Amino acid sequence: MRGKTHCTIGILSTIQACILFKIPISIFNLVLAAIFSILPDLDESNSTISNVFLKQDASKLILKIVIYIINFAIFFISLKINNNNFFLSSIVTFIAIMVLESKINHILLRKILLSLTLILLSLCLFFIKVKIYFVIFFLMLASFPWLKHRSFSHSIFAIIVIYFLLKQIEIIYN
Repeated sequence: MRGKTHCTIGILSTIQACILFKIPISIFNLVLAAIFSILPDLDESNSTISNVFLKQDASKLILKIVIYIINFAIFFISLKINNNNFFLSSIVTFIAIMVLESKINHILLRKILLSLTLILLSLCLFFIKVKIYFVIFFLMLASFPWLKHRSFSHSIFAIIVIYFLLKQIEIIYN
């Protein structure tokens, strides 16, 4: 399924549940349903939700910047270690460039940045003293990009965790 399909099913399920349980249909419920219905695809590098967090062109630019910064650091560290031997430092840096460009790619960088963003969000929530299960939930989301698609994020355990979180939101907001 694509993100649009996830979103549509989530919104329609919310409307159906509201009708079934005689809960007023609100924009807040529909937006929340839309967001939570596309979260299981966070583990896919070209998913709707991951593209919202990080556009492909932006992550390619960041990838180039990261590789250049690492290479400059390697060059200057190598100069320092090799007693300002420019030739040897250039060779070390050239080898590092080849290794880095073969190992660090767009998808890996997307995973790293998405995970770090969600971990940072978790830390912010923790420091502003939000309930711990919200922090755990965002930490769980931070692991999704590293998992195989349709594994944990599409499991019954993930559904239980999301249900528990939604139940807590329901309790907080009556």
